[in-house]
Amino acid sequence: MLLVKGDKITFKYESQTHELLTGVSFSVDNHSRIGVVGKNGSGKSTLLKILLGELRPITGHLQASSELSVGYLRQVQPQDEGLTVLNYVWSTRPKLQAIKKTLLVAESNPEHQDWSVFAEYEESGGYDFEVSIEKNLAQLGLDSSFLQRNVQSLSGGEKTKVGLLRILVTNPSLLLLDEPTNNLDMDSIEWLKGYLEATSLPFILVSHDRRLLNESVSEIWEIEKGELKIYSGDYNFFNKAKDQKYKSDLEQFKQQQNKIGQLQSAASVRRVDAHRMQNFKPTRSIKNNGGLCKKDEGSGSAQANPAKQMRAAKAVEKRIQLMIDREEAKKPWIEKKRKMDLPVINPCKSKTVVKVKELSLYYDNKILFSNVTFAVERGQRLAIVGSNGSGKTSLIQTLNSEIQHDGGDYKWSPTVEKSVFYQENTDLRDDMTVLDSVWNPEVVEQSVARTILGSLGIGENLIGRKIAQLSPGEKVKVALAKSVLSGANTLVLDEPTNHLEIQGREMLEGALQDYGGTLIFASHDVSFIEKVSTRVFDLSLNQEFDSFEEWYDVKNFT
Repeated sequence: MLLVKGDKITFKYESQTHELLTGVSFSVDNHSRIGVVGKNGSGKSTLLKILLGELRPITGHLQASSELSVGYLRQVQPQDEGLTVLNYVWSTRPKLQAIKKTLLVAESNPEHQDWSVFAEYEESGGYDFEVSIEKNLAQLGLDSSFLQRNVQSLSGGEKTKVGLLRILVTNPSLLLLDEPTNNLDMDSIEWLKGYLEATSLPFILVSHDRRLLNESVSEIWEIEKGELKIYSGDYNFFNKAKDQKYKSDLEQFKQQQNKIGQLQSAASVRRVDAHRMQNFKPTRSIKNNGGLCKKDEGSGSAQANPAKQMRAAKAVEKRIQLMIDREEAKKPWIEKKRKMDLPVINPCKSKTVVKVKELSLYYDNKILFSNVTFAVERGQRLAIVGSNGSGKTSLIQTLNSEIQHDGGDYKWSPTVEKSVFYQENTDLRDDMTVLDSVWNPEVVEQSVARTILGSLGIGENLIGRKIAQLSPGEKVKVALAKSVLSGANTLVLDEPTNHLEIQGREMLEGALQDYGGTLIFASHDVSFIEKVSTRVFDLSLNQEFDSFEEWYDVKNFT
């Protein structure tokens, strides 16, 4: 059954000079499992808000089924102080909640019961709503005691579950999920993946998590430069189709360049001929016998019209220029994928980069982690993983001598030159430009710095801006670029993919795979860990693994 259909929808915010979405068309039915991808700012969240009815398109038509009921999980989850989970869920039905309060008052005064409130509560669906809460609570893997917890005290994963619970009790016919994995730890992401695989509800999912997209959706919508392109299949299928299209477009571009070259040669010949004709003598020398002089023999072509030849040459040149303009317009779509080459100035000379032995850290009189032991050899790429709150960032801060540990020890090689990146601390000067913040001419060429910034999503329009003018997410990207461009022989990165779109993650993966130094990084992005790591240390298990595959088998992700 068709739930909603969009026909040639165009949208632009008043503050923008260009259209964010241009003539996009789509359809969603009761079997749809859609993943939406695209660069940050391309219009993914805007499209969801148009489907929800919060935004109205400038042109185009949105046709919705009478049975359409939308549940929208926003990027930012509830922060309400003092509100319990139960009250937050009940806030979806304020009138029914008011009746229930009256009912509870009646129950507490049995000698003055108003029996009509019980009938009103039942007729309004109160008991059915209570059953729906309990049913969906169990489906989300939560028990009834969870309902009494304060919303503000919940973890990121728990808030996502509460957001889903609040949606599901309204019995939606379509789920809209906007970056639901933001601030989730690995276990919560795996739970969400399992939920989406099992649910019978149709959904539209905006996400940068490739594994989640691969294992939960059957259709990919890509928003690029205002256009919406639809691919049947998971993210891997979409990626292959994009790559094939890139190769096809590149071949067509080369063929067009050859054709333009041939036309340019032909136009040049015509123009030369036209000039030669214009220089022919208007009269001819006649011999005594009445014949043409030998120097003028063969000049009968002078009777041709050189002006006509010149117009023909100019017409061809005009066509050539039109073709060049068209190809230039297409060129960004088939531009060669940029490669990020990370510099290493002074390689580490020691075999062992850092050795950690029985390291322990307490927080608020509680053990954050204890007896952590591992060693990182030169050239290895160690992933530090664990649930939120397990101490990944604190471990990195401890190894960087920013936090005093409570037990054990660690030792870095004296030839190590570290560059440390934190997801929450950008350590940038507000008065410096983006380029000056990351580029050291003694380490890399400016073109390399620009390429890496662009690969991470900082375009040419931002290069000359002051750091103070950037958004928090943009500052994080600049800080990451500064770290990887430092020339250090050891990179220590805390959640480097958090603010990156898929293209940026994939480019960073390739760069770190080719990086000539040693890498220690914390991450919850399983795809990133799989591509980059050579070893894994799970802080929640306090165990080191010789490979991603070994760790993955122990975690038993499916």
